[in-house]
Amino acid sequence: MIGPELQKAIYAALTTPELPIVGAKVFDTVPSDTAAPYIHIGSSQMLDDGTDCADGWEVFTDIDIWSEPDMGSKLEVMTIGAAVVPRLLAVTNVDGFTVVISSIENVRYLDDPDGVSKHGIISVRHVLEPA
Repeated sequence: MIGPELQKAIYAALTTPELPIVGAKVFDTVPSDTAAPYIHIGSSQMLDDGTDCADGWEVFTDIDIWSEPDMGSKLEVMTIGAAVVPRLLAVTNVDGFTVVISSIENVRYLDDPDGVSKHGIISVRHVLEPA
């Protein structure tokens, strides 16, 4: 079964080196006093992808990007998203597992209902097998 190994690998990919604009503000639980922009490692779904002969898991993880730009544009959140995608695709080392597939399933950029915040959601898929 998969524990925290994939999330640790995603966190490392998003923080080393620090991303432009966001810096080290990458969280799985966002502190209440955190100013935007920042990245939140959001929901994960793990599905059994094993067979009779081998174990395997398909894992979907949502990466949330939050921005509160002065000009009301989605440009900042989209710029951060463009820097995040290649790092997520480069997650190929997960302790105890072989990464069979790393792909981006969906990218969305939204206006938040508060009228100020911009929200990016990147859904990444990893298929893992025990090493």
